[in-house]
Amino acid sequence: MNNNNKMTHGNLDMERSPLDQDLLSYSRLNNIVITSFSLFPNNLRNLTYNIGPKSVDNTDVGVALAASISVSLSEDYGTTEYRINLISVALLGKVGIKISNPKRRKIHLGLVLKVDSQGHKPIMGRSQLICTGGSLMVTVQYSNDYKDDKNEALHTQYIFRTDVPHEGPAFYAAGTVLNRTLEMAEPMITKWNPDTTTYAKVTSLFYENRSEAKSFIKSVYNLQKAMLFHSTESSKSDKLVRAQSLMQVAVKRLQKEFYQILSMNRAHLDPESITTVSSRTSTRSSLSEYEDEEDDDRIVVVAGESISEVEDVSNVAMADLRLIAECMISSGYAKECVKIYKVIRKSIIDEAIYRLGVEKLSSSQVHKMDWEVFEMKIKDWLRAVDVAVKTLFNGERILCDHVFLSNDSIRESCFTEISKDGAMILFSFPETVAKNSKKSPEKVFRLLHMYTSIVEHWPDIEAIFSCDSESSIRSQVLTSHDKLGESIRSGLTEFEAILQKENTKTLVAGGGIHHLTIDVMDYVTLLADYSNVLSDILAESPPPSKGSLPESYFGIADSDESPSPAISLRFAWLILILLCKLDAKAKHYKDVALAYLFLANNLRYIVVKVRSSNLKYLLGENWISNQEEKIKKFALNYQRLGWSRVIESLQHDPNASMDTQQVKEIFRRFNSSFEEAHRKHSMCVVDDSNLRDDLKVSIAEKILPRYKEFYNKHRDTIVRERYSAHVVRFSPEDVEHQLSDLFFGPIEFESCLSFEFSPSRLR
Repeated sequence: MNNNNKMTHGNLDMERSPLDQDLLSYSRLNNIVITSFSLFPNNLRNLTYNIGPKSVDNTDVGVALAASISVSLSEDYGTTEYRINLISVALLGKVGIKISNPKRRKIHLGLVLKVDSQGHKPIMGRSQLICTGGSLMVTVQYSNDYKDDKNEALHTQYIFRTDVPHEGPAFYAAGTVLNRTLEMAEPMITKWNPDTTTYAKVTSLFYENRSEAKSFIKSVYNLQKAMLFHSTESSKSDKLVRAQSLMQVAVKRLQKEFYQILSMNRAHLDPESITTVSSRTSTRSSLSEYEDEEDDDRIVVVAGESISEVEDVSNVAMADLRLIAECMISSGYAKECVKIYKVIRKSIIDEAIYRLGVEKLSSSQVHKMDWEVFEMKIKDWLRAVDVAVKTLFNGERILCDHVFLSNDSIRESCFTEISKDGAMILFSFPETVAKNSKKSPEKVFRLLHMYTSIVEHWPDIEAIFSCDSESSIRSQVLTSHDKLGESIRSGLTEFEAILQKENTKTLVAGGGIHHLTIDVMDYVTLLADYSNVLSDILAESPPPSKGSLPESYFGIADSDESPSPAISLRFAWLILILLCKLDAKAKHYKDVALAYLFLANNLRYIVVKVRSSNLKYLLGENWISNQEEKIKKFALNYQRLGWSRVIESLQHDPNASMDTQQVKEIFRRFNSSFEEAHRKHSMCVVDDSNLRDDLKVSIAEKILPRYKEFYNKHRDTIVRERYSAHVVRFSPEDVEHQLSDLFFGPIEFESCLSFEFSPSRLR
């Protein structure tokens, strides 16, 4: 690029516009030095503009501007003309106001001030002029659309000295600027008028020739600047009408391009692709991408890794969309641009929500729905919310922020409108579920799944829907969260009530594990997986006091690393209710030994479930140790009562001399008691292999050594007798074999709770 055609504003080089060139030519002819400064708050307060041999001091800046100011003075038939062109860092006519409100605002302003030679009467301009002595104070009052954080209209005040001698011909460039701009822009814009040529109608400018697309955008920007500058002189000139018509043609082309990029790149602009691109690339300013012609076809490389072709297409499409959007917005066609964007992107979100299996359901529809069908919809929602938050809404937020980066209000309102309907359908579903699941213990786990999902995704939801216009979405999420909590509390209260009321007297054959134990422990162990969220859900519901629990329950976990002691007490309380129910059921056994075996079996099952689940951390090792001691006592009582006659039959001095009759009597007593005990206890059930082995070993240790010693000493005495086989029925090996077959009786389970509960369905 020819350096003679470039002009510096601040630290940014930009190509000269026709106006820049005219100003520069004028300054050369009249020996006037035009110097541009960037003004920032609390930085530069007193600036000097060099004009001719003397200077004009800017002694006060009322509102700091991130802008450049060019001042030219001339004398024309006794009238002093001050032409103040407010120029932003990149474009003439844009002023970036720095105020306490962090939102960046851009104001388009073309300012021409004329004052009579005495400096009293404003002839033309958008300001209030006060000339006192040798100074001219210019107060620029902006429109009411631009206000500070106190809701006061913004204004900028400049004070210039007016007693500076200057000379030279009058300078009037507005008409010249517009003529030149029209000459440069009209061929380009007309070429791509979709209403004049078939080629322009069926061809995409941005797809066909990106370099020409860049030139087209620059032509629109230059045309807008020239129109703005010219309108300060004459708002009804033929040239301005012609320029306006040309601008409408250009905007129509841009609308077409914007629509085509959005519609033809749906696959590359889907939320998943956008999220991937965002995580791997730091997108540059769309304008800067088109400033350097050498970058147009460059492959983007991040951290030495080439971006895939799909991601590259996504990057290019996003950059093109932003370029078009910024051009249309700055030209006053934001409404047309946003309308296209909303229609296309909203349809993508709505379609995605539908494809994820989420639909709006009324309470009456839910009430009539079978639980199995409803449960499938909950599963669909659990999958959908993860995809929607992490990919769908996040991707749309990224795309919207990128395309409308230059305008906060447009960016926020646009994203709100395209996402609100889909988000409300998605996030209102849990509330509908909660309202139809009160006092339903079997539905608690699905509610907990949903509650946990909301808790886990809340930080992302809050970040994505962060602006004020999206407060209704955040509100709906919190409402669903609270309603789910209410239904979960209601379901757990109902579960405890059902457990308290359970009073079936049906006995388990063989003293095995009661179905109540299995059902309750399955339920409680699954609940323990949600102990963290349950601590929050049940925070306002007081747990049972420790005074209501037996002494053995005081050992439950209570450390800094464990969950809240309150939730631990709740689980201990539920298991205590179960143990009390089991104690009551054990009393219905006529055989006391079998009652103890029943208690040992069921308590062993409870302890194993506790050890293998999160309950281990909630109840603690002390609780487990206390229960294991109880199991040992129950087992010993079972052995004592169930096998005492067999053991007592062998309680004699093995070294004492006995006659044949005494030996026969001992063998007969042993045979009778052992056969009876084996017959009775062969139907007993011990499901836990460790407990079963412990019992068999313990019983064998009390019987086998004594019987073997007696058998070996007196067997020969009996063998010599007739019918000895009727007296000595069991060898030690026979006894050992018979004992090894114990505790494999039949096992029968059926639920006794008043609701159906299947843990496998919750996986």
